[in-house]
Amino acid sequence: MTVVQTYLAQKTANYFSQQLENTVEIDRLQVDFFNTVNLHKVYVSDQNTDTLLYIGDLKLTLGLFNFKEKSLNLSIELTQPYFNLIKAHGEKDFNLQFIVDYFAKESSDIKDHEKWEVRFTQVEL
Repeated sequence: MTVVQTYLAQKTANYFSQQLENTVEIDRLQVDFFNTVNLHKVYVSDQNTDTLLYIGDLKLTLGLFNFKEKSLNLSIELTQPYFNLIKAHGEKDFNLQFIVDYFAKESSDIKDHEKWEVRFTQVEL
């Protein structure tokens, strides 16, 4: 099972690395009871190759899920989070802006009937 978890972590990290055109690393991905996903040792660099975020453990738990109404409730738990949010001298935006832009671009391309409402019902640091 460890080999499969490592493979899934690498595939997920590679996908986001390509999409964000940046370094994303995930040491291990673990699925528990079909409603919880644990990501271990998550690293994302900013566009200057400095650490943007590191999370020792990120746990996403699926709550209420309504396919007909296209709504999803999630809870998220972060263990050992490190966020390096900075605005470099001479820069207009914070180092997080490229991620915000990526998700804003993607959501504007989705038609209203395809959109899902995702709520974070609990965030624990």
